[in-house]
Amino acid sequence: MGILLILMAILIQPLQITDAIPIPVATATASPVVSPATIDHPYLFFNDISESPGYANRGYTPWSTYEYEIIRGANIVYDKDFTVAWPGDPHNDIMDRAGCAKIFALAWQITRDEKYAKKAVEALINIGVGDPYSPHRRSVAIRDYCIAYDLVQPYMSPQTDTIVRDKLARLADQVYRELNSDGTNTEYVTFWDHHGQAYINVAFAGLALKDYTNPNKLSLKSGPEDWLKCGTDYFFVSDPLHDRHKPIVYYGFDNATGKDLIGYNTYTLESMVLFAQAYTHVTGENYLEKYPVVKGHFTAEVWDSYPSGVEATYETLLNLRFNYHPCIASLLDEANRSAVLRHYDNVNANIRFMPDPSTEWNGGYSTAYLCEHNYNDLPRNPPQYTSHLNPDAMFQTMRTGWSVDSDFLSMVTTQPVSTGTTRLEMRADQLGIQYYGKGNILLADGGENKWVLNPDYGMAPVYHNVIVLENPRVPFAVDQASGGRFVGGSKGDISGVTTPAKISRAITTPWLDILSAGEHITGSPNWTGEREISLSSPVDIERTVLLPEDGYFIVIDRAGGAEPWIYRNIWRPASFSLVKTTDQGNPGHVNGDLSLGGASYDWQAAGYGKDVDTGIVTNWFDWSTTNPYGNAVDLKLYSVPAAEVYITKSLSVIGGNAMASDVYSPVVYFRTGEPEKTMYRVTALMSRYGTEPEPAAATVNVTGTGNALSIITDRYRDTVYTGTGNSRFASFATNADTAYVRTTGEEISRYAILNGTYLDVNDKPLARASGPVNYLTVDHGEEEVALRVKSDEYVSITLGQLPIPSNVRVLTDGVRRDNWERVNGDTIRIKASHGEHTYVIQPA
Repeated sequence: MGILLILMAILIQPLQITDAIPIPVATATASPVVSPATIDHPYLFFNDISESPGYANRGYTPWSTYEYEIIRGANIVYDKDFTVAWPGDPHNDIMDRAGCAKIFALAWQITRDEKYAKKAVEALINIGVGDPYSPHRRSVAIRDYCIAYDLVQPYMSPQTDTIVRDKLARLADQVYRELNSDGTNTEYVTFWDHHGQAYINVAFAGLALKDYTNPNKLSLKSGPEDWLKCGTDYFFVSDPLHDRHKPIVYYGFDNATGKDLIGYNTYTLESMVLFAQAYTHVTGENYLEKYPVVKGHFTAEVWDSYPSGVEATYETLLNLRFNYHPCIASLLDEANRSAVLRHYDNVNANIRFMPDPSTEWNGGYSTAYLCEHNYNDLPRNPPQYTSHLNPDAMFQTMRTGWSVDSDFLSMVTTQPVSTGTTRLEMRADQLGIQYYGKGNILLADGGENKWVLNPDYGMAPVYHNVIVLENPRVPFAVDQASGGRFVGGSKGDISGVTTPAKISRAITTPWLDILSAGEHITGSPNWTGEREISLSSPVDIERTVLLPEDGYFIVIDRAGGAEPWIYRNIWRPASFSLVKTTDQGNPGHVNGDLSLGGASYDWQAAGYGKDVDTGIVTNWFDWSTTNPYGNAVDLKLYSVPAAEVYITKSLSVIGGNAMASDVYSPVVYFRTGEPEKTMYRVTALMSRYGTEPEPAAATVNVTGTGNALSIITDRYRDTVYTGTGNSRFASFATNADTAYVRTTGEEISRYAILNGTYLDVNDKPLARASGPVNYLTVDHGEEEVALRVKSDEYVSITLGQLPIPSNVRVLTDGVRRDNWERVNGDTIRIKASHGEHTYVIQPA
């Protein structure tokens, strides 16, 4: 893993630009042509300070605090002389000096005290004095200098205005040319460390200097139109500055949802918030509506977070809160605005219960003053949806609701991307899940271990709730992070994602949500970053998650290949209740008691990074812990078939984003005893408060090939099967890969089959299709019967044992049609079109 860390350091490299001889920005012509602005300023965020949300709400908290801190900040740096460099002062670099100019200009707008305007002009007219530092910091400088210029321009004389505009143009041109090292490096893109910010930052010059015509014939290679395109066309449509012409945004954001690809949101947030507001104000076009991927980006935390609002662990993103939403909410439609404000309130109410609360939002008081409106009287409503499933997305989430103690599960479904960093491509987490229930994280991703013991950034499969392989022919080398002789599937390498997830089902219905994703594994990760280490033959893995409406999860794992393998399911019990780490060599631990098959097991006594055979064969384990609100919570994981149980004492980063949260946690492996070419496993994840009754779980015998279990409560009995071919289990028979049936009392109330043609009960047809269906799911409601089906061809679907009256009608996707017939009193046959459709049988 040490090689991996070296590789990361190489890949996350700075731009190849020599700063010793920067492109000059301070040179001015001897006799400049006086050509001041022709546009009335300020106009980036407001035309009059009274229009700004900070000034309009200055009598209220928190805006009064923002205003106080802005003026206090201006006073702190007021005595600095911007006509000279400040040797030895850490704030001498161009970015910090630009920040001073911005704060002076805003203080002048607020107070109209000329002393602040004079200091802002002094800072602007001396652009180039001080340390030019790095391309990244120069890009932030052009943003803040442009904002400062817009705010203080009315105070300038025409002569001063002309000088400042030329200096801004020189700096903007420099930043623009540095986007590809002045044309000498058209392949390298590092979204989070530079380009994702710099493209947006230089676009501020395109707005602030919209009317700039270069009257003094400066030696520029770019102009306002080019600069503005960096925040529009080049960012979202096609980037001509780099060879691949790929929009810059897709190096960093999921193009299906807008979610940040590796969790470095905070690097780009402030610039994107400010530019979205400025662009909208200047052009009259809503930036978020014009570029929907940004709208998706700014609303992603609503659905990708745990029900408490705390971020779900994903790649480098750990359990923290984002706090920027009020600064962007004004650009959102009513429904999304309400949802993000609810999320903002929710996470701020719950973050204090985290063991090591962390906030990600480096926006300053000035950004809040310019962008954060007063939403105190607006409603806070959750979205209309619960689960957020998208067949093209990198990350899926399923949930039972929006309350803090709702159940929640996420799955990694990485698609073909190349981010320019191995943080995403080489992490062995494809199809990895997390499970949250009753206000607590109960199965956690390990996150990025980078503070204690062997900081390996959580890349290895032991850090993820995934399926791994042992080779019974030629054992794999010992995995350093776990001590086991197993490998996970390779997701990608230095070139990008090479083993994407293929999502075959992403279905939400009022009664059942279904997510199915697979991967074709041909090799294991090569931690040098080169091409994967080939397996002796490929293995196909499919993971399906079912979520019945009442709130527990069923995980169905299917695997197969030409050769026998030993399969392990990795489960990582966790909790937000933990003993914090205080010393790098002495990690803390999650608080929780583990029992295997009913027998207590001391997981903390296991050696760190050791693969321990417990000698126990069982179907289940129990994990008892306490949620952050002080309530006892139990997780019962029941799985068929029974498995050999191995244990590793590992590390997880939980409940924060620092060393205190990097703690010991158990890893439980369910291991197949003998090598098999196929694996069919059904696992139920059930959480409950300690005061609630425990659902009963049992193995159901299968005649044929596969495995089945039942979950029994006082309200229903669920039976779930996965396998192949014609099989019988309990009173049911099917040829589907997977079947789910709920019995309420003595009646079948809902069911689903995946990849099959029939489901019978007591040797009588329940559902029959004339050809294979990708899925069929049916709900027997009190007033009507609803079904959703997907097939690649036209099929006739016959539904039997229906609780329907004598006179009915059938709606196809909401429209009444005559594509059905009544076979007998309780049986209807529907002629279903190919594709995905919803049918409702209801009284006529």
